[in-house]
Amino acid sequence: MVQAERDRLPRCGLAQAAILLVEDEVLVRMTLADQLRSAGYVVLEASNADEALDLLDSEGHGVQLLLSDI
Repeated sequence: MVQAERDRLPRCGLAQAAILLVEDEVLVRMTLADQLRSAGYVVLEASNADEALDLLDSEGHGVQLLLSDI
């Protein structure tokens, strides 16, 4: 990883944090997920609350942030 890429990584200690992104609009979800991943985050995607809850049940131990417009 070059220094410029390292400088773009989150500085708040969440570089390895998982973000649960819940968005029903596919293109919005894809765009946000791509941007978050390029910033160094792990992103779990769900299109609705039921999917989000399933993800939290299976992988919720690493989720540190929930991002949703629902």
